[in-house]
Amino acid sequence: MKPSNAPPFTSPLLAGDQEAIGDGVNADNIRQCLALLRDHGYTGVLSMECEGQAGPMIEKSLAWLRQTLGELKIPVEEQM
Repeated sequence: MKPSNAPPFTSPLLAGDQEAIGDGVNADNIRQCLALLRDHGYTGVLSMECEGQAGPMIEKSLAWLRQTLGELKIPVEEQM
């Protein structure tokens, strides 16, 4: 669900080369970006982009993202 005045938008989360989201130097920056989105009422879609080891890298990135969203009290709507 998006605020009524907000256009459709996907906010990408990017990791550096060959590391999972949250593993590198940008973890605090990503956390701050998520908090900014929350504080400004963003309720749209987030996407992850990471290169390298497909399965393990994506699983680790997703686990970090879910944990961080929980810590920031950002609700997660599971899509199937």
